[in-house]
Amino acid sequence: MPDALIKFRLGWPLYLWLLAAVLLASLDLYPRLSIYDQRRIVQVFLLGIFSIYLLAQPERRSSSLPTVTAILLFIIVGLGSISSALAVVPTYAYLEVSLLVLMVAAIHVIGNSTDKHDLIRTPTLPILAIGACLYGLVALMILTAGWAYEGEPVWPEPIHNFVNIRFLNQWQSWMLPLLPALLFAGIPRCRPWLLRSCLLLYFGLLWALLFYSAGRGTLYAITCATALVILFFGRAGLRWGVLQIAMATTGLVLAALIFGMDLPFASGESSRGTRVMSFQSPGRVVLWTVSADLIRESPWFGIGPMQFATLQLPIAAHPHNLPIQIAVEWGIPAALILSGLLLWLLFRWLRFARHRVRSTDCPAWERYFIISLTCSLLTAGGHSLLSGIVVMPMSQIMLVLTCGLAVGWYRRYNTTDPVAENPTILGMWRITLLGSAIWLWGFGGLELSNHRYNDEIGVVAANGHYQPRFWRQGKLIHLMDSPPRRFDIDNTRNQ
Repeated sequence: MPDALIKFRLGWPLYLWLLAAVLLASLDLYPRLSIYDQRRIVQVFLLGIFSIYLLAQPERRSSSLPTVTAILLFIIVGLGSISSALAVVPTYAYLEVSLLVLMVAAIHVIGNSTDKHDLIRTPTLPILAIGACLYGLVALMILTAGWAYEGEPVWPEPIHNFVNIRFLNQWQSWMLPLLPALLFAGIPRCRPWLLRSCLLLYFGLLWALLFYSAGRGTLYAITCATALVILFFGRAGLRWGVLQIAMATTGLVLAALIFGMDLPFASGESSRGTRVMSFQSPGRVVLWTVSADLIRESPWFGIGPMQFATLQLPIAAHPHNLPIQIAVEWGIPAALILSGLLLWLLFRWLRFARHRVRSTDCPAWERYFIISLTCSLLTAGGHSLLSGIVVMPMSQIMLVLTCGLAVGWYRRYNTTDPVAENPTILGMWRITLLGSAIWLWGFGGLELSNHRYNDEIGVVAANGHYQPRFWRQGKLIHLMDSPPRRFDIDNTRNQ
């Protein structure tokens, strides 16, 4: 069998997900639907395809999970299912549980698709590099056109292909840490020094867009993650950090040249520096205070997955903090187990990453790849404490891709991990996967047929605004059998 065909057979799930990650950030595929909803539809479709692929695998090992991970996931899904049954809108609550199961399955599939070095350096890194360039190029063209017509760089909605400016920042939290690794992409017939020089200059544009948007969450998270990576990986981390700082500095210069340092934000009154240096966020304080009240009322099973979107709050449809979101919606036990599982997996990755980067047989490109993945995971994890980065479809697509690459690279050098090959556990995993796929495709498709009605009624429920959760208009009030729960924003007391 030809090598190219073997590579495609091994890596087609990775290529398919890469294609979505690259194109969805830059293209508007079906203008009649919002960009947000387009991404959700593509994500749901791909998750269903991957679940079918897993269920069709004849090998037991290929569709199984490590024993401890499988058991903890079953407990979390079980708690989420009980919470969903008690929720005000159980249909959407089960939808979020299904989404979690299928995202884990997608990470598992992508992790099993990265068995060879050349599947990463070529074509994974080049495709990601092209995707970063494509988004920056389209955004630059739109900004240039706005400048030509208006005499200043006009911030499009809010800047090409993102419904909200902060969703752009969430995508940047995953993408910007990967940029140093993309400099080492293996592209045939390209001189490495020339390619890296051009990419370094061009990737500075993505940093310029971050400075222009003044995304505090991304800036804080990537700054802390970069410092941690430099300290953790030593000399290799320092070299990686020099490249990242060089791109950030280039971005700062481009922001001054293209946008002008004294330009206000698109929203208007405060200067860029004032916003970036401000630690005030009254909206988050209100969301977290309301969440604390709800956690005290329902500590064990929460109010139900995705049920924060049933509250008649004018701020957002989620608490802007992952642990708090799980605690308020799924309950404190589920939040503790999920947080513990994520920290445990992160610890195992960090231990492996440090050992591999320090190995004498680790090539330079692989060192940068591992360090970039680590920084991406740390940046997104830190940002999840201040935003809904794990809620939005484009961020979830990047989450599956990044975590899948990390899982695949870890498994490449750790083949002795215990795997849940017990027939009972494997059977439970397959049943859970099948049920989740049916519900996500079935109910998601049904709701898509009511898209226009849901969008209109949801906007009314959200006081004329969009508050995304599953769809762009995430408010679930129109599906409730009982009146929505109200909160007095001034004193955040339940009414």
